[in-house]
Amino acid sequence: MKKDGNVLKTVKLYGKISLNDSWGKDMKNRKMIFAISLLSAAAAAGIFYIYGAGIKGGIYALTAACLIIIAAEDAMTRQIHDVLLLAVAVLGAADYFAAFSDMPDRAAGALCVSLPMMLINLITLRSMEKNSFGSGDVILCFVCGFLFGIRSTLFACLTAFMCAGIYAAFLLIGRKASGQDVFAFGPFISMGFLLEMVRQGLF
Repeated sequence: MKKDGNVLKTVKLYGKISLNDSWGKDMKNRKMIFAISLLSAAAAAGIFYIYGAGIKGGIYALTAACLIIIAAEDAMTRQIHDVLLLAVAVLGAADYFAAFSDMPDRAAGALCVSLPMMLINLITLRSMEKNSFGSGDVILCFVCGFLFGIRSTLFACLTAFMCAGIYAAFLLIGRKASGQDVFAFGPFISMGFLLEMVRQGLF
């Protein structure tokens, strides 16, 4: 999912930061990569602390790190790299084989949000000639849904849609965007599942 030549050519981060150089070449981008690395490590450590030492704690900690990186990448490039989605899928498979938990629940979690998103894409593609959701968003909901199951997936995605709606409302009210503009949804999906991991672990 790489773009030609200049990956971050005039990409805007939440309408504020404009990065005009190739990824990782100038000091600003290197500092951002370092900050994202620290944040992903902190998220992984926090989740590992909540769940404790063990297979589930390790799997969830790695998932948290992947979600932070996914959120940052999607926010800056409007793309989610296949390797990150594959990593979450592998973690979901590892969690299943470690716990042998209910497969129907995992299958329902994988499809309960991703399938409606795909159907919405098909409808909007025919009527508006563009997708409402990126393919990376759909796949992210699918792989996270398999990892967490239907109940957690519904909670996480409801949180994601609510937060995205609030963000969109602020953009429209502040006249920073119009009804035709789009923004990255991956960060909100990632945030929803991160909050769900914290909720599961604490409550």
